[in-house]
Amino acid sequence: MFVVKNDQIEAFRAPMREVARDKLIANLADDNVQVSPDKKTLTQTDEAGNKTTLAYSEDILPTTIIKPSGARYQMGYDNDGRLSQFTYPDGAGLRFKFNEGQLQQVAASPEKLYRFDYQQGRLTQVVFPGQKSQQFIYNELGELSAQIDRNGQIHRFSRTPNGQLRAIKDPLGRSVQFLYDEQGLLTDLVFPDQTRQSYLYDEDADTLHLQLRDGKQFSQHYDGDLISQLNWEQGPSVQFSYNEQNQPTLIDTGSNAVRYAYDEQNRLLSEANSFGNTSFAYDKASRVTQLTLPTGLVVGYLYDSDSRVVGLQVAGQTVQFIYSEQDLLAEIRYPNGVTEHHQRSHTEGLQHVRVENAQGRLLSEQYYAYDSWDRLSRYQDVASRQNVKLTYDDESRLTGVIDTQTRQSTERFSYDVKGNLNTINGYPVVVGLMDEVQQIGRMSVRYDALGNVVRLNGPKGKLYLSFARNSTLTSVETQMGTWRYEYDGIGRRISKTNGTEKWLFSWAGSQLVTETYQYEPGAPAIVRDYVYLPDSQVPVAFREGNQLYWMQADVRGAITRVFNQEGQIVWHGSYSAFGELTIHQTQIRQPWRLMGQYEDTETGLYYNLARYYCPWLTTYLSLDPEWLNPETYYYGYARNDPYNRADPLGNIAPLLGVALIGAVVGGVISGVVKAAEGGSFREVVGAAAHGALSGAGAAVGGVIGFAVGGPWGAYAGMVAGTGAGGFLGSLAEQAINGEIVLTKCGIQNAIQKAAGEALEEMAYAAALGLLGKVLGPALRPLGRWVAGTGAGKAAVNMFRGAVARVVKSLPKKLRPTDVRRYLPDKYIKEHLAKFEKEGGAAIFIKTDIEPPVGKILKYKSLAPRKYVMLKSEMDDAIAKYKKSGRIEDLEDALGYSRGDLADKEKDIFIGRTKEGKFKFDMPNGKEAGANKHWEPGGKTSGGKSEAVLVGNDGNPVNIEHGGKFENLKNFFDLEPLN
Repeated sequence: MFVVKNDQIEAFRAPMREVARDKLIANLADDNVQVSPDKKTLTQTDEAGNKTTLAYSEDILPTTIIKPSGARYQMGYDNDGRLSQFTYPDGAGLRFKFNEGQLQQVAASPEKLYRFDYQQGRLTQVVFPGQKSQQFIYNELGELSAQIDRNGQIHRFSRTPNGQLRAIKDPLGRSVQFLYDEQGLLTDLVFPDQTRQSYLYDEDADTLHLQLRDGKQFSQHYDGDLISQLNWEQGPSVQFSYNEQNQPTLIDTGSNAVRYAYDEQNRLLSEANSFGNTSFAYDKASRVTQLTLPTGLVVGYLYDSDSRVVGLQVAGQTVQFIYSEQDLLAEIRYPNGVTEHHQRSHTEGLQHVRVENAQGRLLSEQYYAYDSWDRLSRYQDVASRQNVKLTYDDESRLTGVIDTQTRQSTERFSYDVKGNLNTINGYPVVVGLMDEVQQIGRMSVRYDALGNVVRLNGPKGKLYLSFARNSTLTSVETQMGTWRYEYDGIGRRISKTNGTEKWLFSWAGSQLVTETYQYEPGAPAIVRDYVYLPDSQVPVAFREGNQLYWMQADVRGAITRVFNQEGQIVWHGSYSAFGELTIHQTQIRQPWRLMGQYEDTETGLYYNLARYYCPWLTTYLSLDPEWLNPETYYYGYARNDPYNRADPLGNIAPLLGVALIGAVVGGVISGVVKAAEGGSFREVVGAAAHGALSGAGAAVGGVIGFAVGGPWGAYAGMVAGTGAGGFLGSLAEQAINGEIVLTKCGIQNAIQKAAGEALEEMAYAAALGLLGKVLGPALRPLGRWVAGTGAGKAAVNMFRGAVARVVKSLPKKLRPTDVRRYLPDKYIKEHLAKFEKEGGAAIFIKTDIEPPVGKILKYKSLAPRKYVMLKSEMDDAIAKYKKSGRIEDLEDALGYSRGDLADKEKDIFIGRTKEGKFKFDMPNGKEAGANKHWEPGGKTSGGKSEAVLVGNDGNPVNIEHGGKFENLKNFFDLEPLN
């Protein structure tokens, strides 16, 4: 495994500063940037005359960024040039303390201080405020073997002798087991209930076959590196087409096709299906400026000089977003005269909301307070007469909702040692081996073989549910009839009907934008359009019957009020902790509940894109698509922390708001855990678990980049966070290598690169069995990308390292083509430089090239990307073999299986590359010559250096011999072994 060590990062620091600054200056030369003579101040002026200023210290470290609005962000450093202070425009700030390059402390105040402890360069403990700690234990090889949570409960990780993950055991003693074949490829995942998911890769057919928990088959077909088709036995089929840039152009289920079109800059222009077309328009900075819905409704977005949304235009009306001098949202001014006043803090988030009509009359008011862990601790909604205190256990799971007036608990929760609910308001909860709720009080729940709920009781009476083989809900039988549901190839619901009533749904990525309702066939359709801000899952308005309605959400993204065009409240609701609705006023239908959840009135269930949620059970109806992540509960909502986390897409729940310290702490912790259990390429961090660049630097840099925004924030975050990559994904990765233009165009290129990497992430996730939806997490990143809903944020921390063992366990086709995804550039360059200097050598067996009489010639040329060893190391291996006389010694050194060369010594020749005939590239394990002993990183299993042959242009080269061994002399100097 190859990782970037802390001492290597420190060696890069000082020269990196000057190189990074000068590269930034050079790349901004065409963007109207003025540089002071001493290079301490850079000022960029945009087309509108707005100025952004970046100032440097004497040590060539960015100290101040002044945005066009005048908002000032400041950075301070310790004597070693590491970030020690980051100050926001409102004066609030974060303090950091490093020791030998490792993050030791982060604090927003004395009461909000987190400490990180290390041993031998590995994170061993995170101490939270109040001296609660999370601990990490490693084996003798430095691999994470146990994680101890703040309640003292343990997750254990065991491995095979070669380091592959064997099992993850939870605090209840239940395990997910990983089984491999003799080549080290994953063959089975065994669940705690002893059901299993099995894998078989058919290389000839270019297909990955899975046997799911119910014993039926699921297959993924590939065309090169791209998924071409998905098939479920006795279930749906999905086909994919791509353009030359490997962007999806068609996702087709046979009954519903989604088509995508792009412009010359590879930006999404349109998404179309049988119900209509959604189109996108952009400005020169690649910001979405216009969204045209299938109904023809045009939504426009206006931006200020800081690239903040300042206006949302719809149907001739404009919502204005007003920001304070502290760079915080201060007001939302609706066209109906309603104004929403916000009081916010950079370090805590939303604290007070006051909504008034045009006459200044108070319509609603909310107060929010937070504890030292940035958890919501008090919530007051004046109009709803809600004034509650929230309590948590040491793992931040909600334990109580207490009325501050009566001091009585209105909601109570307790948990088992893993974190599953075991009582809800006094009612006992029974969970099964898969964390599935089997019973609450006297109400029982039943599941099918794939773990989907098929029977439960609720406010609408008994519900009988049926799921397709891809775990999408296809029908629900209620006391009033049966409803049927249909989905597109990305897993988004596109229709529902009971045979009389019918609903149709249209989407823009993960945003539901249009719904059409007919109460009977032939009846006039009632059409409603939903309006969002870019990259949001919470609608801000809807249009129905030529009337516009404006929506207010609370701090967790739950819709609480709807205002009509006259500024009157026409809908008002409040929610229990886990989302049960209490309606206080209703004059219009409003289906949105907690963030991303859409209520089906026929069942009372909430549709949540990836899954359906049952609020009275506080559980999902299907297994979490990302069940392998130790931070998930297989069926639970938001890790049982519903006020501080949300689950807008129905999978793993992110933190809400701007819990910035939480982001840093989470970055460090997730780095360790991801490295232990194997996440997606975007999530795997070369973390402290392997002595690599930890998630701390990236998280620190991410806080800065997110706060400041734009290329200046990206650059400052990169330098202040780590000084050597890992921030803002491919943006910082390329910036460090001097490959990216830190301009608007450069950011777009980085976004496109990150989007392209999602395609390999799909295959990777699928190989780990992260399946639970039509495409599951394997394809959900693709769905987010093609819609443009996530592409505008490249703030995904991409790290190389800590994935080598995962890469090796993948079938050839699923291994990443680009080894730079997990190997440092410096290592690759130094490795290949050795081959360029002295050349390579390979073993050839004459009878394989020139078969004896009567034998059929299989191949007229060598396989592309032929493996070779370093000449000097080949010579050493041959010398060792000649000294011992044991052919096994040569087999071991070359990475062959024992017996491969036995009795063939007289036919073995050594071929040394001729000068100027070839260039060399790093093996990626997808080549024909990659056998079961292949190791990532250009080393044979015997520890010898290896590379693959390519042409002088870097492309695969055809080494044709035509069945004549002598023809190889055109390319190699040949010498018999004996």
